[in-house]
Amino acid sequence: MDQIRITQLKSRVSLVVCVMDALTSQAPLGNSTTVHLEGTRSKAIRKSNGSYIFNDLPPGEYRLLVQSEYYFHERTYITIGTDNFIEVVQLKPLPSYPFSQGAGLIRVMLRNSAGAPIRDAQLQSAVLTEDCARARLMVDQADKGALEMTLG
Repeated sequence: MDQIRITQLKSRVSLVVCVMDALTSQAPLGNSTTVHLEGTRSKAIRKSNGSYIFNDLPPGEYRLLVQSEYYFHERTYITIGTDNFIEVVQLKPLPSYPFSQGAGLIRVMLRNSAGAPIRDAQLQSAVLTEDCARARLMVDQADKGALEMTLG
């Protein structure tokens, strides 16, 4: 008589990373997006909806790195507790991004002579031509007090 052994494995979802294109609010272009936590062996499970899941992470602080072909790399620190955690990462297009005809992207960051970001700086701009009027400031993509803004 054969013996049958049944084992159930349970995993706890520790982190869900939702990655999106900051310009279109859609999934990133291409198939080259990678998501990982620096300093861990834990691998993300890619879901069909474009999200990435990490299971069974011990509580603590982690550095999340998201890389993709047409976007600037994003690094952020996150703290994992005992509850499920969702992190939304908006990827900002590189100059090599395949923008639609007539579209472009301007990014500005004010820095002092030592290269550090200037806090509480105020920047004013003016639309000089009708062509420039088609751009929009993507304030919905900026965090309150952000030192960097995007025009789309």
